Parts: sequence; C-alpha cells; structure tokens
Amino acid sequence: MRVQQVRLTYFKASGKYYSDAILNLTKEEIEGSYYTIGDRIRGLSQQKSLPGINGDWLGENENGFTVVMPIEPDSPETVGYPVLVKHRKNQETFTNNNAFTPGATTKHLTKVYLFKRHGKYDVEYNMPLDSECLSESVMLTYKVSDMYCSKYPDRYGYAMFLCPETLYGCPHLILPSINPCLD
Repeated sequence: MRVQQVRLTYFKASGKYYSDAILNLTKEEIEGSYYTIGDRIRGLSQQKSLPGINGDWLGENENGFTVVMPIEPDSPETVGYPVLVKHRKNQETFTNNNAFTPGATTKHLTKVYLFKRHGKYDVEYNMPLDSECLSESVMLTYKVSDMYCSKYPDRYGYAMFLCPETLYGCPHLILPSINPCLD
C-alpha cells in the first residue's frame, strides 16, 4: 500500500499563520473514508496529538484553525481535497477593513482557496497581488487581507492565501465578516 500524506497548516483564531506539519493518511482514508478527515483532526487535537502542535489546537482555549491540503494534488493517485477544520463553536469573525488604497497590479499571483462556513472546500483561483501588498520581495499578509476585505466586505466563508513562489511570506486565513456559527 502506498503512503499518502497531507499538509496541515495551523492558523491562530485571528487567521494569522502559526505553523505547518505533515500527516500520513490512514488506510481507511485512502480507500474511501477521506470525508472523515475533519473528525480525525478534531480527535487528534483533543488527544493533544496533532503533529507539530502541543495542546488542543482546536479546543475552547486555543480556538485555532487547521487547513488540510493533499500533497501532490494533481497526481491521479492522490486522494482528498482541501478541508478547513475548526472548533464547532468557533465564532471568531474578521471585520471589514476599508483602509486599503489600491496601487498597481503586479505579475505576482497568490493562490486563494475558499472554504464555506462549515469548512468544506469551495473553489480555488489565482489572484493578482497589488503593489501595495509587496515590500522588497515579501508578501505583506495584512495588506493582502486589507485588499481582499475591501473588495469583499460581506464574506460568508473563509479565504486562505498562499504566498507565490516568486515572493517570501506565509499563508494567511481571512475569516468571515458574516457570523459563521453553525446551526
């Protein structure tokens, strides 16, 4: 049996990047029950067994987020899709910021992954970065956040941004502006 791994990217409750780690999928996940990966991640968090993390990252005290990304997603043998895992009662929201003043569009493209309010993967696309989001070959996550929030003030889901390979920087998670609590 082949080993397949996923990358876990950890974000604080504010959406700020914290760290990442690698996790091997179980035989059951590879053979058809990948849809339960969120439950497994929550269980590992409660057991304080998430790779690269001490404590209950998704629990009441930390209230963080974990994004599960398949490694080599374009390979025909890869199982899975991106998943945002959060505490079921996580109601942290990021308010709209209209402080962004646009500059020139650049050739740098940030990969954007959108997740619905419960964490299900929605869509991905490349977004050109504005010159105001860059400083000496570094992607400024707070400026990307300002740019995105100014463009989309009413956000029902989550948006994760990855730094382009042409720049330095870390991922960032933008939280909904509309209350994301689950019914």
